[in-house]
Amino acid sequence: MTTIQAIDDAMALEEGHFVSVPDVTGDIRTMWEPTDPDSVAIAKATFDDAKARGMTAYRVGKKGKQAGQTREFDPEAGALIFIKPLAGG
Repeated sequence: MTTIQAIDDAMALEEGHFVSVPDVTGDIRTMWEPTDPDSVAIAKATFDDAKARGMTAYRVGKKGKQAGQTREFDPEAGALIFIKPLAGG
């Protein structure tokens, strides 16, 4: 999945809260509800795992506008999209 595709998907799910992490199949999305502590804990664990694997998180703003890089999980965020690190060579 490209960054543009991820942002387009975020626009479609604007009212939801989700973390999108790229994998070999495309991406895996973990959705949560800010008022549900169990779903927030699962989403935070997903966020922390992706960060530990060297990925960079971006928070997507309203109407798909990129709000910028984020280093901390925010349960009030809408979409959090991870990008794999670039490999040089």
